[in-house]
Amino acid sequence: MRSVAPASDQAPEDTEADRALNRKDIFLICFCVAAGLVDGYDSQVIAFAAPYMQEELTLSSSILGWVFSAGLIGGMFGAVPAAHLEMKFGRRAVLMLCLFWISIGSIITSLISTGPVLVVIRFFAGIGLGMAMPLLFGAMMDSVPRKVRARSLSLVMCAIPAGGLCGGLLSATISSQYGWRPLFWIGCVLPILLLPSLFAAIPRERRPAAADAPVSETAQEKAEGGVIRSLLKAGGIAFAIIFVTNIFSAGLGYILMSWTPTLLVYTGFSKATAALSGGLLMGGAMVAFLILGFLVDRLGPFKVAIPAYAGAALSILCLGVLSGDQTTTMVLCFLAGFFGVGSQVTITYIVGDLVPTQYRVAAFGTAMISSRIGAGIGPLSIGFMSSAGLTPMALFAVMAVLGLIGSVGVFLSNRARREAQ
Repeated sequence: MRSVAPASDQAPEDTEADRALNRKDIFLICFCVAAGLVDGYDSQVIAFAAPYMQEELTLSSSILGWVFSAGLIGGMFGAVPAAHLEMKFGRRAVLMLCLFWISIGSIITSLISTGPVLVVIRFFAGIGLGMAMPLLFGAMMDSVPRKVRARSLSLVMCAIPAGGLCGGLLSATISSQYGWRPLFWIGCVLPILLLPSLFAAIPRERRPAAADAPVSETAQEKAEGGVIRSLLKAGGIAFAIIFVTNIFSAGLGYILMSWTPTLLVYTGFSKATAALSGGLLMGGAMVAFLILGFLVDRLGPFKVAIPAYAGAALSILCLGVLSGDQTTTMVLCFLAGFFGVGSQVTITYIVGDLVPTQYRVAAFGTAMISSRIGAGIGPLSIGFMSSAGLTPMALFAVMAVLGLIGSVGVFLSNRARREAQ
């Protein structure tokens, strides 16, 4: 059962946020959803373009792994200075920079003709993507009424795989006739289209500096010096287990989103079919964010996460074994996206469930670090394994093992939590 903090424990802006939703809030939510769609498209379109790029640019599987991981690693570097730049220049100015950054990264990607340069440019583009999303989530947390924040954030979370789904559908219809480069021309135009609405949706200043600076500095001073130690003390062995589990979970999700279309091409499917199947995988993730989140609210995160990760292992294993028929493959891709990518939402709930309220911000930040580690290592590892000669069936089996690790990790974390109570 959820506990409600007393009024005295709420920040001033949270008390004010009990007001009703107004048109300005709705416009902000719509802008953030649109930005989530752009983020999902620009970050995942590389997965759908990869089979065409590999053929045209003669990329090895190991280089392709670097291409997939470079953007994710760049995103980790982009998220680090986001808060500092926001406080120095304002949220609107930094978001404007991000949109231009993403647009430039996409158009340069469309001009690339060699693998190593492509890796560098994807890292560059990832920095802009990684910087933008924390600022958007911060805008919603600051401005949207508290009673609808969770639902608003869920909409943005759903928009990200929805953007990836759009990329898959566009690739299936465009790339077979015109090649992969038009996909990145679209990725260049989309962020620019958001610029006019940025000025109306995002206030020029994040909040009054005089009121905010002391709170932020105090929180930062308290957070420094012992974050990990405090989290381990608050969450115990259960939190340590879920931290490690999250590395494998995020690795699985990003491997599926990055490598599935290419592996399907390796098994004999057409590039258009592989792109469409990858889009269905993103659609499964989008549906999962809504359904699994609803089930977590009703049953609790552990009861949902354990069978969800087991479902990921089973569906991915079947995808490797039963991927001869086109219809079966598309259904299994949807299920792999639902369980393999969608299960990540349960980890987020578990992280918040393991620690007291005062540690949750630090816990979510630590969870983001572990997910970025998995996101960087996962696709790269599959690239090396593919270069070493592992078949697509064997690589899908490796992914299934990651899903099984997720299920076991959540089970052990829950067991450790109960023993500590």
